[in-house]
Amino acid sequence: MSGSWSNGLCGCFSDFKLCIITYFCPCITFMNTAVKVHGDDSKIKYCLALFVPLLGLYCLCNTRRVTVEQKGIDESAIVSLLLVWFCGVCALIQQAREVDPSGSSMARE
Repeated sequence: MSGSWSNGLCGCFSDFKLCIITYFCPCITFMNTAVKVHGDDSKIKYCLALFVPLLGLYCLCNTRRVTVEQKGIDESAIVSLLLVWFCGVCALIQQAREVDPSGSSMARE
């Protein structure tokens, strides 16, 4: 339980491959992250949810909140919402690196 993210929000460029994949096709990164956080049964459901604006926002926030709880990170729900809303790509990269620090799920892409 670290209390903070192991990767900063603006540290998204340290993994350039993940940065490019997430920028051009965020559903791939989000699907891989959702599988790590929620389990394999959520793969298609969460990926497709990104194409429905409010549902996608809810799923992104929910997955981030579950990650925060699992990792013991000190981040309020409103901060999670604001990060997902205004810095979506960076927040998604930060979360992907938190749940899979080695980046092994992206190596298969």
